[in-house]
Amino acid sequence: MIQIDRYTISARFLPAAVVGAPLALAVYTWAPFDMGLVRGAAAAFAMTAIAYVLSHPTRDAGRKLEERLWPSWGGPPSVTFLRHRDPAIDPITKARIHSALMTLNAVPSLPTPEEELSNPTAADHAYEAASTWLRGRTRDRKIFPLVFVENVNYGYQRNLLACRSWGLAACAIGLISALTAFWLGRQPIAEALITVLLVLYLALNVSEDGLRRQAGTYARRLLEAIDGLDPRSPPAPPKKPGRRKSAEADAGNHGAVARATNSSR
Repeated sequence: MIQIDRYTISARFLPAAVVGAPLALAVYTWAPFDMGLVRGAAAAFAMTAIAYVLSHPTRDAGRKLEERLWPSWGGPPSVTFLRHRDPAIDPITKARIHSALMTLNAVPSLPTPEEELSNPTAADHAYEAASTWLRGRTRDRKIFPLVFVENVNYGYQRNLLACRSWGLAACAIGLISALTAFWLGRQPIAEALITVLLVLYLALNVSEDGLRRQAGTYARRLLEAIDGLDPRSPPAPPKKPGRRKSAEADAGNHGAVARATNSSR
């Protein structure tokens, strides 16, 4: 059973709803004209049902997309930003981050620039361990709201990009439905217009570049959260089974794919 929380709604249901919207509009187009409430209820039910059914496949497609993209990115940004050779964060700030992670006992030590160059795989293992530790200490969305918000935004963009082809196929079905309705004398103007806007949104605004920028934003908020950590604070306790697992599962997947990325080198 799917547990409903903010992450699930925003990062899983919403991308699935975008994919299913053209099909729901087609249902609205062909429902009886003289039953306005029934038409609206039928479309809403179709949208909800499609979003529910697709929520798991959407998440799984997003995770598979990460496995394909991260090797070409050099790894997840939460790992690459910690590398001395990566220019995303200036050297002074990066040195402060490394020092803070060791002071907080995230890892016993982090590699020097020379050690990183001589053994980049071992260095990435250390960065991955530090990143995993940091995610574990920043799960509380009340204390670290920016980390949570950017993780939600990343999950939405990742999952929507992963199922963009499904959405475009659904839009094609919706447009065929609208054109057929026009030919038969109906006037699904709003339905056709919304479907065209969805095509433009999926084709122009949902992209790998956008996802990579959002992944970088999430990684920056995660590293900035170091300043709000107390060395004496214990890690966040694990959630009870079935409670708010979605955000933590997807965030925790960063580490799993990072290990796959490192081992593939």
